[in-house]
Amino acid sequence: MLAASLAWLWRSDAAFELKAAGLATGSLLATPYVLDYDLVVLALAIAFYARYGLRRGFLSFEISLLAAAWMVPLISRGLAGATDIPLGLLVMLALYIFTLRRAVRDRASFVLAASRVAQA
Repeated sequence: MLAASLAWLWRSDAAFELKAAGLATGSLLATPYVLDYDLVVLALAIAFYARYGLRRGFLSFEISLLAAAWMVPLISRGLAGATDIPLGLLVMLALYIFTLRRAVRDRASFVLAASRVAQA
């Protein structure tokens, strides 16, 4: 499912920043062994997503999600050891879903704007 959604994202007309953020996050989700020092790749996803958000505006909870993704390498190992909650996985899934959601939403607004131009 991850590979299919990444293929759809890269073949779509979504912005390059969303494609890059999705690929960086998806590469971490694809492997079964991600340790806290592997989460450095999230910095790329955060940077591309923030660049896109600064250009087009952020939706609700996106800035909070980016802050959580930034902090997750610091607290994921300690929290997982104490509570057995895979916080890193949950935050990465949320970031990936938000990236896909934003690509679908922007695509829908692009199609709507194109239909309005065609009617004029």
